Amino acid sequence: MNRQFFFLIVITALFAAAFISCVKDDEPTSVEVQKKAILTALNKNSDLSEFAALFNSLYLADIKANNLTVFAINNDGISTLTEDDINLKRHIVVGKYLKSSLTNGQMLVALDGTVLTIIIMGDRVFVNGVELGDEIQAGNSIVYIVEKALSTSANTTQYSFTVYECNAAWSPDNPVPYHTVGDAIVSLSDESGYKWSYTTDNDGKLTLTLVEGNYFYQVTKGDASNVSKDGFLIAGIFTSQEDISTWAQQPSAVIGGLKFTDINGDGRINNDDKLVDRYFSVNQYFWYQPSLNVYIASADFSPIYEP
Repeated sequence: MNRQFFFLIVITALFAAAFISCVKDDEPTSVEVQKKAILTALNKNSDLSEFAALFNSLYLADIKANNLTVFAINNDGISTLTEDDINLKRHIVVGKYLKSSLTNGQMLVALDGTVLTIIIMGDRVFVNGVELGDEIQAGNSIVYIVEKALSTSANTTQYSFTVYECNAAWSPDNPVPYHTVGDAIVSLSDESGYKWSYTTDNDGKLTLTLVEGNYFYQVTKGDASNVSKDGFLIAGIFTSQEDISTWAQQPSAVIGGLKFTDINGDGRINNDDKLVDRYFSVNQYFWYQPSLNVYIASADFSPIYEP
């Protein structure tokens, strides 16, 4: 009797396990649940309709994930692409990455194996050179709107600054023309006029990785700036007559005085070389060099040395 009862329990248990297994097989996997949530979010935005259709046809059942991050191209961005240009799996990352949790230089791996590099510029966030737009919650996942397809390249450029302050007391007895400046403020602007800033280290150095593009810059510390009170870009100080004679013609040139940048390259320093806007001068001085020595001087800079 006990043996029959035992076998009855075993058979019942096996049947229950098989039933539960069948039920689980019929239930949607976590990634399928997330896919539905993401589709719901995409379909609520008419500007993402083309991406939504592509995403709906994507097979994700083999992906083991509780949440996803999706970079959804808007309709205008997709309209510029051919079907072969769109690699949807490059726009999907396993895991949920909020903007607030992303860090500068962070690397994410997309479903197709592409490494996506995060660059933060002020309060703007870029992934492989494409700026992240609105952040949309989609179940346990997150969707970002982007204006174009992500490429396989990080699309970044590294720049290095070393900032020096000019020595107004320069003389043959005090022959150090400059000293490096820690905690100087490097203010940047892109061509759209967006502005943000960084600070040099104790050695006056700053290395940045930015999205490829043209930038304007100004460097300041207190009342010292790399733009003179007259609006010229400072290029250092003159330390000899030979230095003056080999530089662009500068009427104000004196030994121990500031030398200015010949922005238009005509061999003369005049009003055409002034920065129209002392903070950022559109169409005048683009920051394009990968390594910059920047010279700053106080607004009342005047040489003490008289030969």
